[in-house]
Amino acid sequence: MLQIIFGIGNEYYHKLTLEETEDLPEGLRFITVDGQLAEDSDRHTFENLAKMLNRKTTKIRTVTLQNIFFVSPEFLAALVSIATKAEMLNLTDVAWGDPGFAILMTSLMQSNGIEDLSLVDCGNFPELTIQQMSMLFEGIAYSTSLDHLTLLRLPFGPHNDEAGRQFIHALRRNRNLKHLELQMDPFSDGLMISNILRAALLETKVTAFDYTQNDIPGMIPLHIFDDLICRDDCSLETLYLHRISIHPPSSKLPARIVKNLSLKALIMTQNGMTSSMAAHIAEGFKSLEHLNICDNQISDLAPFDKLLLGDNAKLEVLVLFANPISEKDFLVFLEKLPEMKSLRSLVLSGATFLESGVTALPFLQSKVCRDALLNALWLNTTLENVHCHDDDGQDDESEDDEEDDEEDQDGDDDAELFRALLAVPLSLNRGGRRELQNGSTKSFPRGLWALVLKRAMTLKYCSASDYWEDGPECTAMRVDVVYWLLREKVIF
Repeated sequence: MLQIIFGIGNEYYHKLTLEETEDLPEGLRFITVDGQLAEDSDRHTFENLAKMLNRKTTKIRTVTLQNIFFVSPEFLAALVSIATKAEMLNLTDVAWGDPGFAILMTSLMQSNGIEDLSLVDCGNFPELTIQQMSMLFEGIAYSTSLDHLTLLRLPFGPHNDEAGRQFIHALRRNRNLKHLELQMDPFSDGLMISNILRAALLETKVTAFDYTQNDIPGMIPLHIFDDLICRDDCSLETLYLHRISIHPPSSKLPARIVKNLSLKALIMTQNGMTSSMAAHIAEGFKSLEHLNICDNQISDLAPFDKLLLGDNAKLEVLVLFANPISEKDFLVFLEKLPEMKSLRSLVLSGATFLESGVTALPFLQSKVCRDALLNALWLNTTLENVHCHDDDGQDDESEDDEEDDEEDQDGDDDAELFRALLAVPLSLNRGGRRELQNGSTKSFPRGLWALVLKRAMTLKYCSASDYWEDGPECTAMRVDVVYWLLREKVIF
């Protein structure tokens, strides 16, 4: 039986049947239609849903259709109403054939059409036909309202090259798209991937490319990456590349003439990036605030000096985990840490010198690094978060592990102590230590105390995860900041 979920405020209502005279509830935020258990008798439910939508005079923010494999005339009629009323349309595992793609194309091309479209595993199984691809990309090309587009795991089959060409045409034609998320698995040709990237970066502000299923990720030459990003007309603000490998050059590349001034966040994971490649890429940006290069081959942190040092530095978040950083290179980095005035969050979890698997905080295995980090943090008044361990909770323990746990107890205690010591300078920084210890001979203005205490109570800080979504900010109560401001006599 068909399942329909209405979202009103923070409440969710499940409906199995809809009456013909029933109206959609007031304050409706979203509708989810799940057809995994749909039967032929659900035709009547689709028919009534279409009538309810047609009577509604305003648009619905989000409509999701999922697991619908039984396509009837009543479903297609409901789809017309849904595509007309939805601002955001999410389609997952929906097999609707040519009529469904024709409806989608028409809805996209309306002047007040769909603003946010997500297609996941949608098509005429096992693969899309040329005609269906043409209708999809034609609708994207001529949509004047589409702002967000997500295409994941679409079954192009043997038509991958044709799909790539049509998609490139659609991206070049559309000048309104600002947010694109694309899984690149169907495109194994590096040149095709480069051309799709080039077309996608013309107007978009936020772009994500994922290459997850094939054994060999797509390859992009480093000089092509330069050409894509370092342009006067680039308006891109966020770029996320996962397993889209950047191919090292055969010879040294010339210095860039044009540098990127628009990009704020660059997330490049599992790209095979080396320190020399990172140095070249880092030189091309002037406005980066968030850099995540986890799970690469970075061993030397010197390439990021230009982004972290100097009066014009803007980088606030640096994520380095799962890179083969040596203890020696990290100590050199710590020597410069007090001068990194822009940095707010540093993520080191999983770096080679941290790995031990013995204590709750593997960083303790290097006492030299531990002491150097603490000393550097006391001299840095701006860094507010340092992630050098995982807080995912403890695994279930068996009786066989109890003896080993007792042996590791001392190490765990040391880890907890170090974590507490680490929190002190960071808490002071979150409380505004840089304002209180700015070297001024004048007393701290009385009018600023309210701001310092307010900041200490409700702080926004950078999270180490999901910086691709709406922003890397979380909120937490930090009453400990007031305690440390008093205890360390910073306020006196």
